[in-house]
Amino acid sequence: MPVIQDNQTGGTRYPVVKRTEIGQTFKGAYVKHEQRDRLKDGNPVINAKGKPSQELVVYTVTMPGTTSPAGLGDDVATPEPGDIVRLIISGLTFSQWIEQQNALKGVQRAGDVIGFTTDSAQAYNSDGSPKGPKITDQAQVTAARMKGTTVGVYGDLTIRACTTSELPWVKRADEALLELTSGPTVNDDFDQPF
Repeated sequence: MPVIQDNQTGGTRYPVVKRTEIGQTFKGAYVKHEQRDRLKDGNPVINAKGKPSQELVVYTVTMPGTTSPAGLGDDVATPEPGDIVRLIISGLTFSQWIEQQNALKGVQRAGDVIGFTTDSAQAYNSDGSPKGPKITDQAQVTAARMKGTTVGVYGDLTIRACTTSELPWVKRADEALLELTSGPTVNDDFDQPF
């Protein structure tokens, strides 16, 4: 996976997990997360309460079974087990994050398993409003995109404690945390949340 050194800040940019097709799966070991204001065109997105909308940047270590791509810009590929990637979480997925954390008694531990499987999509009009019903067939997603329609792909987020067989991923998550904290990272604001 491409990891890019940012010459302006001296930080490192890690690939962002994408949801591009129905049936993709992501499984990762939690490393750390940061909360930030959502930005659009460099300005905070304001919610209905008049406050900046929030999103999470969640760093994880990719685990076996992942089929979702990750990347920076146009450089996108399926991450290998052990690769550090980021999830950008906002909107409904942010709510799911909170619910899942509450189920874990609000404590997020290195190596907790974060995952999703995409199972539906939604086409959108140019103003951001939904266009038609929920889509559950990848052929329909492809057809809509061929017409230039924006399509979001979705699947419920899950967080759980690792199993005994997944304990080696806790060690890799600990190593990744040391890697992430040994120098600055860059949370660029143009990553697309899911």
